Amino acid sequence: MSKKAVWLSDIEFIEMHSSDWERLESEAFEADESVQAQLNENQQIVLDWLKNDMLDDSDFYNTIYNSRFLHVNGEPHRKENIAFMKLKNKELAQVIQAFSQWALEQEEE
Repeated sequence: MSKKAVWLSDIEFIEMHSSDWERLESEAFEADESVQAQLNENQQIVLDWLKNDMLDDSDFYNTIYNSRFLHVNGEPHRKENIAFMKLKNKELAQVIQAFSQWALEQEEE
């Protein structure tokens, strides 16, 4: 694509109406509820634990820090520990993503 074509497409982009910008912005930053809806049972158990811990402590950093207690050396007995130990790295990342989104929504309220 020539420089002129790129500039023209940039100008068209810049000349969007403010309502278009607002729509694009809201779509880009809407909470992705599909992430939470796609969590498996173990992920949901861990996510619920994180939410409850934050509601008790009301601090995102400490909740993430406290999550280290979900990892147990030896045989886990509580359902939260069992669920946590079964998560693969990608599944844990999805839980943290869903928890982060939830925490941001709590800040907005």
